[in-house]
Amino acid sequence: MRFVLEHSKHERYIRPECTSRHDECVEASRKEAAEANDKWGKKVAKLFGKLSTKVKIALVVVIAVALVGFFGFILPSMLDNDETQYLTTSDLKSAVDIDSLSTVDYTYHGIVEKHGRFLWMDRVDYRVKYEAHIRASYTMSDIQFGIDEENKVVTAYLPKAQVGEPQLDNSKFGYLPENATADMKDVLSLCRKDAADEVDNKEIKKQADASLRDTVKALTLPLIEDKYELDFKPLADYKGEADSNA
Repeated sequence: MRFVLEHSKHERYIRPECTSRHDECVEASRKEAAEANDKWGKKVAKLFGKLSTKVKIALVVVIAVALVGFFGFILPSMLDNDETQYLTTSDLKSAVDIDSLSTVDYTYHGIVEKHGRFLWMDRVDYRVKYEAHIRASYTMSDIQFGIDEENKVVTAYLPKAQVGEPQLDNSKFGYLPENATADMKDVLSLCRKDAADEVDNKEIKKQADASLRDTVKALTLPLIEDKYELDFKPLADYKGEADSNA
């Protein structure tokens, strides 16, 4: 029994000694780590102090650019990878939302005659060569969109072209004969009427429609990419389709 008690006493004295040594070891390790970090920091500071001002500025700029690139582009893209992006009709309307767009500037060259009377006979007093410009435009905010997610089709509903009145270029008038006596008021009236009668509005609208389609394709391409097929229909066919991704 005495032997066992002595052994127990021995164990009670050994454990505190081991615990004390362990604490001393941990504290020593911490001091060594702190001293190492302090020495490394001093070395870096000493090395940075030896650099020229230009090199210091360059290093600061490089670090700043790296931080901006990471937090401004890389990190957001990493966070957005798991988010599903949905295409909406409001996104498409915003892409084409400009007040108006002149899609076609059609130039027409014509010759018109000024008729008069001499005694009982009808005669041509003079002829005028002229140049007229006709513009077709659209109100872009009138464009509507529909999205068919099941078939991956985006439909753009386009308004009709607004064809303007012929605009005469006053610097392009030519007279036959050249010395003809002409009243400018009569010349302008004759040329406007002739241009309005002779210009093919259907052809102008056809060209304007093609130009508008190309414009809508270009403006919506960043949103649609190759995920959707883009289709076109007249605005009259639009029935106020619901946005499936709203």
